Amino acid sequence: MDKDQKTLAELYSYICKDMNIRKLPLKFKKVGKGGACCTFEVRRQYGQTIKTPIAIEMDLGRICIGAAWALCHEVAHQIEITVRNNSTHDRNFKALEADLVKKYTNCAIAKKLIF
Repeated sequence: MDKDQKTLAELYSYICKDMNIRKLPLKFKKVGKGGACCTFEVRRQYGQTIKTPIAIEMDLGRICIGAAWALCHEVAHQIEITVRNNSTHDRNFKALEADLVKKYTNCAIAKKLIF
């Protein structure tokens, strides 16, 4: 597991640099449904709800779809929350997620992952 954590951290750093997005803390801990999540804080400002991503959390013991895919899914959430204040799985999210998965799940770093 430790090797996969280091590899995922390396992959996340690469994605952040390549996509020019802010790197959030990548935490490996128990996560509920699905095994990964992009946590965010919600605050009210001038009558609007503002969401700000604060971390990506992953539970490698619960992920069954592949760690690189799960990371791409959460990065898509991070980008959508930052850019559109949207945390749902709408059409824009799905398109972004598909682009990220296509670009990063078979890259040289992701191929080092055990699963």
